[in-house]
Amino acid sequence: METLIKVEGMACGGCSANIERELTSLEGVDEAYADHRDGTVRVLHDPKVSEQDIRRAVSAAGYQPL
Repeated sequence: METLIKVEGMACGGCSANIERELTSLEGVDEAYADHRDGTVRVLHDPKVSEQDIRRAVSAAGYQPL
């Protein structure tokens, strides 16, 4: 399953890496790609991982999911 969300507050590659690290620590997330240039996060995950779980992880990393 793939989820794409917009994220506010990513300014650099380090920001992207922080979000990716937080997301890939979730059980059931296979891959996470955060692009600070267009403010998106793409997550490949098991269906048991909800969009709400992904949004919480982005928030935990210090960024605002839109």
